[in-house]
Amino acid sequence: MSEPNLAQVTHISPSPDEMSSFQGKDWLANTSFGDAFRRSIYLLRHQFRWLVLLFFIGGFILSLILIPVNSTIAILDILITNEIFAPIPDFLLLFDLLMASFTLGLVQNFVIFFGTFLLGTFTVYHVLRTVPSLLVLVSNPNALRFPILSTVLAAFLTATVLTAGSILVVIVPFLQVLFFFIPMLLVLGGFSLTKSFTISLSFRVHHWLRILGALIFGFTLNLFAGTLGVTFYLNLETVLNLYGISLGLAAPVLLILLTQIPVAMVAPLTPLFSVAFFAGARGAYREKQHKKYMRQQRQVKPQQPRYISFEEAIPDVGNICQHCGHQGRPGIAFCTRCGQSIVKDLNSS
Repeated sequence: MSEPNLAQVTHISPSPDEMSSFQGKDWLANTSFGDAFRRSIYLLRHQFRWLVLLFFIGGFILSLILIPVNSTIAILDILITNEIFAPIPDFLLLFDLLMASFTLGLVQNFVIFFGTFLLGTFTVYHVLRTVPSLLVLVSNPNALRFPILSTVLAAFLTATVLTAGSILVVIVPFLQVLFFFIPMLLVLGGFSLTKSFTISLSFRVHHWLRILGALIFGFTLNLFAGTLGVTFYLNLETVLNLYGISLGLAAPVLLILLTQIPVAMVAPLTPLFSVAFFAGARGAYREKQHKKYMRQQRQVKPQQPRYISFEEAIPDVGNICQHCGHQGRPGIAFCTRCGQSIVKDLNSS
């Protein structure tokens, strides 16, 4: 592999100590969960300001989009609770309220999955372009791209499947394992949308437990960071209320701001795990394909050589019948076609 031109793909020069942390060959190794976590932390530190800003802006926009949905769900939850504890519940109304809340919940999940996929793909694209040691993962630096149309379509398909899977919440992480490497494959270039999905499904070989652990770990960090932001907001609101200050319409916006700040600091780790795991998953898949090929080769039975007779190997140039012209075997006295006697042997003449 020829040495890539770093000037074409590098926008921010890392410090010498960062460059010495992980060399190019380190990204080609098959890594455990702990090693992948250290590599992800390294990448997050390398581009901390840009990645935190990206997820903060992206998360803030998603939260603003979901304000009407969340507000409606909160109102529906109050109505559902009141109807359940009513002296004579209206079960038809209760069913309609539950279905409306359930449908809005699916819409909420779709928007979150869609936005998260877009942010994760851009994160992968950004670190591959700005971290020089990651160039070993790129066969052609000029092919590195952020395909907008393919990314949007992939985000839509992924969000649709995950939203459908969210009906049974427990299967969502397992579905995410299957789609884990799609952002990497799209950014690396040379893969169609269908091919990216197919390869991502195949790359789970020997890595699905590590990927599942990364997803659960990332979800736990995001949940903790979000809870921390909400707690800080509630404490701030309590203090302001003691001084008679009401936030009014600014309350939802302030809640989003205080929640997204800690979340944006840890959310990039999940897509960065895909960068750390990529080379190992690709190698494991190739090794599996090679073993499968060798096993098929061993199962193929060698063809037995076909032994042919002397007559088949050497053309018969025996006696020729003078009556019908049929060529017979040497030494025969009568023609096998017409029955007349052989009067002359051309081979002996």
